Amino acid sequence: MTVSASAKTFVATEIPFSNVGLPFGAKAWDLPAGWEFENGTGPSGGSALRLTRTDPQEYVNARLPFRLPPETRCRFEASIRVEEATEGRITAMGAVEFFDAQNRYLGGGHLGGVNVMGEWVKVEAEFTVTRDTDECRLMFYIKPGAAGTVRFANPVIGPAPFRWTAYPLTPVRDELPAEGGPVTFAYFSQGLLMGQLEQGRRCRVELEREGGGSVASGESLIDEEGRFTLTFGRLAPGTTRLRYTLLGSDGAELGTKSTLVTVVDEEVVRGRIQTGCVVDRQGRMMVRGQKYFPLALYMGYVQLDELKDIQDSAFNCLIPYGSCGMTLTGSSKKDVEGAREVLDACEAHNIKVVFSFSGAYDEPGADPCEGLGVKTGPEVSRTAVKAFKDHPAILAWYLNDEQPIENLPRLLERRRLVRELDPLHPIYAVMCQIPEFPFYSELVDIYGIDPYPIVDPAMNHIRLSQYAHQMAERAVRSADGIPLWTVIQAHNIGAYDQKACKDPEYYRENFRDPTFEEMLALTLVALIHGAKGLIFFSYPDLAHPDFDAGAREQRWTNTKRVAQAVKDVEGYLMSDADSPAVELDVQEGAVEARSFQNDDGRWCVILAGIGPGPCRATFKAPAPKMTSMFGRTRLEGQGVYCFKGTDVVADILVESV
Repeated sequence: MTVSASAKTFVATEIPFSNVGLPFGAKAWDLPAGWEFENGTGPSGGSALRLTRTDPQEYVNARLPFRLPPETRCRFEASIRVEEATEGRITAMGAVEFFDAQNRYLGGGHLGGVNVMGEWVKVEAEFTVTRDTDECRLMFYIKPGAAGTVRFANPVIGPAPFRWTAYPLTPVRDELPAEGGPVTFAYFSQGLLMGQLEQGRRCRVELEREGGGSVASGESLIDEEGRFTLTFGRLAPGTTRLRYTLLGSDGAELGTKSTLVTVVDEEVVRGRIQTGCVVDRQGRMMVRGQKYFPLALYMGYVQLDELKDIQDSAFNCLIPYGSCGMTLTGSSKKDVEGAREVLDACEAHNIKVVFSFSGAYDEPGADPCEGLGVKTGPEVSRTAVKAFKDHPAILAWYLNDEQPIENLPRLLERRRLVRELDPLHPIYAVMCQIPEFPFYSELVDIYGIDPYPIVDPAMNHIRLSQYAHQMAERAVRSADGIPLWTVIQAHNIGAYDQKACKDPEYYRENFRDPTFEEMLALTLVALIHGAKGLIFFSYPDLAHPDFDAGAREQRWTNTKRVAQAVKDVEGYLMSDADSPAVELDVQEGAVEARSFQNDDGRWCVILAGIGPGPCRATFKAPAPKMTSMFGRTRLEGQGVYCFKGTDVVADILVESV
């Protein structure tokens, strides 16, 4: 494999199952016990890699370290054959995972699972190498819970084909205003298109009636930030097809794309604001005409003792993963009525719910999804929306939790189903595939991201969070604001490591909790980049793993402190006034900041040091006298303040009365 980091191009190559002729920058295969190279057992008599596992709970991966240029778009394929299952149902998989220079996991691209017995199945996926990747690792494995024999063959990694997307940056992704006027669109592409440069590309947009006939059209140059604006006249309300044609700098057509949108009259939009839960043009949540800043917690299910605990904090919203199976302990109610009883309890405690059917997918080869007394993902979702769309506790619908981009077509189908049933609540989803964020933008009305940068004791920066927010801005930032809710890390990632959960010494050597100041900095980075909602992950994980449950009280105290700090400046964050960037003079390290003005004209400045190492920045305050909430900022004289610290630090300044 030849790689040119500057051009971000490389030649597709089949990875040999040997330690000879390895790909660019590769080391030797790491084959734990149970793995073996074989000749002649692969497809057409080629080589293969065999795993025989006798312990169903063992999780031993074959790994090959190698290198790819960061932010390269790649295609990965391999053939997998399940020979026999001696216990349980085998699901065999492959992946390419990314790690930084400190061996920290950054994400990866994963092949779909194979559980067909006795035949070779070719699987493929596309992925984008994360920005800070130092090493990639090709992996093959069997999911825990089954034993047997599997063979893997013919892994190929190469450049992915060119792909692009375009979408309107409107408060509801698939709606356009009937009154017309300027509409901003976003464009994003990945992969190589030989002979064509990004510069000079244009996009032609046509609105077509269903059944044919043009309604309106326009063409615009795409700017360096991937934005273009078109102005439309008055449009007739109703369903319309939006067709995009991407044009090269020479005018050649590079591709087309179409999607259905709904043209909505301004009177309908105003009515929604007064009667429903909607996102306004500043990216703020409006609940029946009132501004609402979600300070939320992820939950498993919801019980009364938890509601009482949460009610005594700044948190006002929950996302229960088990929404479709919620019941109160001791209650005879179940299915729809069981979930309704939980929602009633939340409303009684003045807590909103983002109702989740993020697990209501019918995975290929898996049993149909069940919930609320019905089967299949679409029926579960349909039942939930019909039953609860008028419940006062419902704030939004949670559609997707880190689903791979290959599932985007069926997620878009689910979005259309939900929007048709309920136009009065937005759709929220969370993505973790940072380089691919823009491709998810059509899916959501509220964009969600969940960077978790705090892993091990040596971790001293939150650059992953900074990167994720930059890509989220790339995806959805517009003149109308960012409908962004960020997930904040409150948990110890070791709670998700199988070995760490069994071995306290390994857990404490390799993982740690985020500190209060790190959680605060993660929160302020989100607010600096325009977040209008925050969800902390997660309430049940504060007590995990079991042997570390004693740390829960301190974790919960820190989490509540951060939420309260946000609540204390909520009036600034939700104001109609402009929130300009702060002109920082950064003398050392990486610092981000933003100012906010409340409706009374008072100012607030939030600052975050990204790390690693010392940071120092000075700035002219927007008000003559300001007070530091956390002691990281000092007045240097004549309205100039200095923010400084080491590694990850944070502060909030508020104008003194």
